Amino acid sequence: MAGVFTAQAMANGAGEPGAIDRDAPAENSAGTAAVFNNGFLFGDAGKADLSRFSTTNPILAGQYESDIYTNSEWKGRFTLTFRNLEGESQATLCFTRLMFDQFGIDTNRLPAVLRDDPNACEPLSSWIDDPNARVSFDPSSLRLDLIVPQTYLRRQARNYVSPSFWSEGITAANIGYNFNAYNTHYSAYQGGDFSSAYLGLDIGFSHAGWLFKHLGSLNWQDGSGYSSGMRWDGNRTYLQRGIASIKSQITLGDVSTNGEFFDSTRLRGVDLRTDDNMLPDGMRNYAPEIRGVAETNALVTIRQDGNVLYRVNVTPGPFLIDDLYPSGFGNELQVTISEADGRERTFAIPYASITQLLRVGHSRYALSVGRVDYDYLSDNPALYQATYQRGLTNLFTGYLGNTGFDGYNSVLLGTGWSTPWGAMSFDMTHAQTDLAGRSSYSGQSYRLSFNRMFARTSTNLVLAAYRYSTSDYFSVNDALYAHEYVRRGRDPQTMRRERNGVTATVSQNLPSGWGGIYFNARISDYWGEAGTQREYQINYNNMLGALSYSLSVGRVNERYDDSGTRYYLSFSYPLGTGGGGSANLTGGVGFEDARYQESRIGINGAAGVDRNISYTASVSQQRGGDNAGSFGATYRAPYSTLNGNFSQSRSYRQASVGAMGAVVLHQGGATFAPQGTDTMVLVEAPDAEGALLPSAPGARIDANGYALVPYVRPYRLNTIEIDPLGTSANVELRNTVRQVAPFGGAITKVSFTTVTGRSILIRAGHAGTAPLPFGAEVTDEEGQSVGVVGQGSTIFVRTDLMQGRLVVRLGAGESERCEIEYEVPEDQRKGDGYVMLEGVCE
Repeated sequence: MAGVFTAQAMANGAGEPGAIDRDAPAENSAGTAAVFNNGFLFGDAGKADLSRFSTTNPILAGQYESDIYTNSEWKGRFTLTFRNLEGESQATLCFTRLMFDQFGIDTNRLPAVLRDDPNACEPLSSWIDDPNARVSFDPSSLRLDLIVPQTYLRRQARNYVSPSFWSEGITAANIGYNFNAYNTHYSAYQGGDFSSAYLGLDIGFSHAGWLFKHLGSLNWQDGSGYSSGMRWDGNRTYLQRGIASIKSQITLGDVSTNGEFFDSTRLRGVDLRTDDNMLPDGMRNYAPEIRGVAETNALVTIRQDGNVLYRVNVTPGPFLIDDLYPSGFGNELQVTISEADGRERTFAIPYASITQLLRVGHSRYALSVGRVDYDYLSDNPALYQATYQRGLTNLFTGYLGNTGFDGYNSVLLGTGWSTPWGAMSFDMTHAQTDLAGRSSYSGQSYRLSFNRMFARTSTNLVLAAYRYSTSDYFSVNDALYAHEYVRRGRDPQTMRRERNGVTATVSQNLPSGWGGIYFNARISDYWGEAGTQREYQINYNNMLGALSYSLSVGRVNERYDDSGTRYYLSFSYPLGTGGGGSANLTGGVGFEDARYQESRIGINGAAGVDRNISYTASVSQQRGGDNAGSFGATYRAPYSTLNGNFSQSRSYRQASVGAMGAVVLHQGGATFAPQGTDTMVLVEAPDAEGALLPSAPGARIDANGYALVPYVRPYRLNTIEIDPLGTSANVELRNTVRQVAPFGGAITKVSFTTVTGRSILIRAGHAGTAPLPFGAEVTDEEGQSVGVVGQGSTIFVRTDLMQGRLVVRLGAGESERCEIEYEVPEDQRKGDGYVMLEGVCE
């Protein structure tokens, strides 16, 4: 399905679209009519037919491609047909079973007599006999709101977007580029010059949900002591597509295996894996199911750390909540059931998360087959890898995997579980390595991980992992190296392979006003070499008024070398804002052990109406007295992002320039953008050059009527807005908001309807000098409504016809009408603004 969402709401078995809503034809959802007394209008104005204004936003008969919202949740974009019915003052809409099914209503709760009739097209009250059910339609924004009690909704995850509305996009080429050129002259080490240039290209071609991609770069260098030349490096080439029916993605070409359980390995082959992006937000990450029993119509509230996460009304009987998404890595969930008679019951559900955990009943898999693609190997064997995870219970997930190639096989089995004491996982990997002409090696690797949020102290133990591997255990990449060692006549037992590894990350929020601490550590030792490697880092962050500061302390102990302890103190202070810009004073000083290393002070900020200019300037000093100054600026132009930097000290002088952006080639031409991504929306708004796109800062409609919106979320509802500010006064946007859910890697086109033409203000009289009735409807020669008579007997129209005839309805009868002939003078047919004309309605 290309483009944005379109569907036809069918009214009967013959395929004729129906639209008769006798309950609420417009925004006046209660159906209450307003009565206008013509007696308050002077003269012939009292004859005007104002019945169509008896409800808010009168609807004219016709088809409306509209956004449908059920209980404020978007359900898609459908074409609705409104008709004039005998005895009704304006067009109304009716509902069919298909429409209810598309709008997320549980059709089993609808009356059987209507549900089983494929031709049934009735007002809302005939389908849902509930005073709280209502519908409203806003023709100005083309939005239909259907409000129904919770019990009539079909159960589905929050923010769910049906795969039938995922847009496969248009046929287009997407080229992202990143260019930079660099030159430095240095006086140290006998002096010299060095120059280089780099052009990175991300070339994609998308069609019907398929994405062909090539990533590569062109590199050039020249300088003293360097070999000069240019070369092309092709990094990856692949063909990719999402498969909606199995919530997966298939990739053919240059792929990498899943690195969560085994080593990530580059292959040239095929990869098929679960794509979690296709799942609703409420189903992607682990959370327990909440089950309970309500004795009356009850309100269920779920809290975590006192914050309300979820609240829903349930009917008497068992209930299930399975689309919860808690925040953070842990802390139990408090569930409160508030009965209709005032009674409340509360119970707790343990909650802690870790990456291996899945929701009950959910699964995740990855399968890769191909030939290893490593330049350092003289022989790249064929390799396969398969992994599978499944949420077995509310608190327990199992996972397994297998990978191998000729001379190597490895099997993994593991579990993850959520407990009141935290989330944990444990897995064991067994590997059998057979080296040609050498002994076979059989070993194991064990891994234990733990996550916990300590609510009382606000301590978050994000990850603590321990791994131990026996001496005869070879990981996938270790085994590939080992076979290469044997081919080169070396002993694989001398390879550096991890024996023990411990990683811990802790964050701690201190009492109010005292900031926070972050700590990270890793300790590891290796088979085949002596010594232990240790890495430690601790950061402290806080605010003192508007001044923010941070102290970082780090230490790295290599196996035979102690690099010392490094300290770095940095700060940032806002200098103010104005004219849409901002500036900050920044600085820092660094030490190693007790020795001064460096210091820096500078200013950075942003300027411009769209903050499209950023800059930085600083002076620095290195130990030994080498002072340096630097300046850099970046300009986000409408079609590219440009940058430049310059720095100089006593020992060097350096300058660089760069540009990055994207260009999309499509049926309408070439559209440029200052930044690009795989998944983008191509916005089409004919003749609306200069219009802003709030969802893409700095982006404007170009002279061809197009613009690009990057960073859209695939398989998610994205709201695309257009702001007419900056367009010609002769252009009118009929709609300013559209919504789309693109396939991953697709270029999806969203079109906004525009009307172009001169703005004409006609002051017309009737029957000599009598004014026209205020509010009288005005149509063009084809009978299309173009407006109404305003105050002072004036008519405003926008048209590209420089001469023509307008028809004014003076009353309800067909004969009660008059016509105005108009012609725009030749010298006023071009330009912005409006044209004032005089006319007579005859």
